[in-house]
Amino acid sequence: MNKACHLTRLDRWLLCLITVFYSLFALHDLGVHTAPENPMTLTPDCGYCFVFPADVSPYAMCWFDGPQPDPRDDPAVTVLYSTLDDPQNPFHQQDISFGKVFTWQSICLNQWDMQGHQLVITLLLDREVPVMELVFVDKDGNRLLPENSSLFPGLFDEQDTLPQWLGFRNGMYFDEVYHARSAYEMLHGLYCYENTHPPLGKLLIGLGILIFGMNPFGWRIVGTLFGIAMLPLMYVFCKRMTRSTPLSALGCWLLAFDFMHFVQTRIATIDVYITFFVIAMYLFMYEYVFLTANDKRLKTAARPLLLCGVSMGLGIACKWTGVYAGVGLAVIFFASLLSQRRNWESAADYRRRAWRTIGLCLIFFVVIPAVIYTLSYIPFEDGSNHSTLRKLLDNQRDMFTYHTGEIGNHRFGSRWYEWPIMKKPIWYFADIITGSEGNGGLRQNISAFGNPAVWWLGIPAAIYMLWRALRRKDPTAAFLLVGYCAQFLPWSLISRTTFIYHYFPSVPFVVLMLIHSLSCLKLSPRALRAVCLGYGALAFGLFLLFYPVLSGQSVEASFITEHLRWLGSWVLTLE
Repeated sequence: MNKACHLTRLDRWLLCLITVFYSLFALHDLGVHTAPENPMTLTPDCGYCFVFPADVSPYAMCWFDGPQPDPRDDPAVTVLYSTLDDPQNPFHQQDISFGKVFTWQSICLNQWDMQGHQLVITLLLDREVPVMELVFVDKDGNRLLPENSSLFPGLFDEQDTLPQWLGFRNGMYFDEVYHARSAYEMLHGLYCYENTHPPLGKLLIGLGILIFGMNPFGWRIVGTLFGIAMLPLMYVFCKRMTRSTPLSALGCWLLAFDFMHFVQTRIATIDVYITFFVIAMYLFMYEYVFLTANDKRLKTAARPLLLCGVSMGLGIACKWTGVYAGVGLAVIFFASLLSQRRNWESAADYRRRAWRTIGLCLIFFVVIPAVIYTLSYIPFEDGSNHSTLRKLLDNQRDMFTYHTGEIGNHRFGSRWYEWPIMKKPIWYFADIITGSEGNGGLRQNISAFGNPAVWWLGIPAAIYMLWRALRRKDPTAAFLLVGYCAQFLPWSLISRTTFIYHYFPSVPFVVLMLIHSLSCLKLSPRALRAVCLGYGALAFGLFLLFYPVLSGQSVEASFITEHLRWLGSWVLTLE
């Protein structure tokens, strides 16, 4: 039996430094801390007329939507333009949609020569619409209050929350419009708009909202903290596996500055949570297989299995792909159980211990996950008055129908075999900075894909692990391959549209396979330190190079197209 390898003082210092250093990047520019909080519900039986002075000409109307009473259809809004002299006869109208919740939206208002007439803007709605704030601005961005704004205190009470630029920092982007929105709805007992995944991940997003408010920082912070918390798990995993401080630090560093890890943990979606719990469950299973499985004391051997089962339950309650991990865990567990036979002198003692362990695992991996999964549905609302258990069962049917029936084309959709080579990154956010000149102007972009130093080198590492598992009978290589394949290969059976971010739970295994590959080279301590420093510098250098298209920072369009578009299939900016 291998002995546990504890973290040394140097390990703890390195882990702390890497975690703090990465946190400076992860928490920087995460999103604003303020957003409108007081909604006013506009009703269809009333026209909302806003009167402006004769010398005032609104250039744009901005609004921040609240949660819709019926989120399955976006409400239609008609904007009428008339004069105070003849308010019943509008001279122009346009239709807009109030459906992109918790995000600032704007429309340019047509400009007319009013010649001393006062402009009246009227909103007509086809259903109830909660609006958090409404702001009119002139061409210079100055806020304009209607003369009768006091009649609508809920619409014009948080004017200072309108940002100078509308974008990812002050609103939702990509699937945040589903997951962060549903987190808010669960906190307030509303109908849950997103019901294609279990609730726990959205409840974790809601924890940040509960503490910091319904603003971009609030709905992103918990996922970012989970991303930071992955680093200690990875360091400990590498230390248990290699007993090497340089390799443990390198594994932690590679995960920290992998592009997918950085981007996916800063957006309020649920993939960060399932990935965190996948790392945790395999770390605890590794401790069982290699550290405690043959301990004569059942209590000692069962502890990591209990923690593994709890982690699996939490993972499945975030996303069904936790079941993929569970299959891999089962393969590893039973293979380990069979291999333990040679360590027991008595066959009867072995059988007694094996059946007791299996009995405990029925509790750890079936009962406990089932309880966690059921409890996660307590705040879930599907618009019915059914019991929690009935809502749970109905939602399983709905989720299965969605994931087996939804097939379509998406510009950034990609197949599972394209993910390791990063054929098609997924583009989360894009904006052109108005007023910028030269080199195609400034762009803000956020795309999710992998660090080439990790993902591309991970391909030969996986092949090497397969060779070691088959030819060298390397149990660690076999362990990592099972974990990797359990998260990756099931996607080959999925017919619905898939994206590169579905590869995220496989990335920790890519890092672990790279680290184990380096440990198998048996380098001298000096050579190993040099390799770790050089490899870590390469990964971090690429992270800095691609940082603008990972974080949404403004950069010239020519820089992206000339220096960052390494493959022709990479679309990283508006062109």
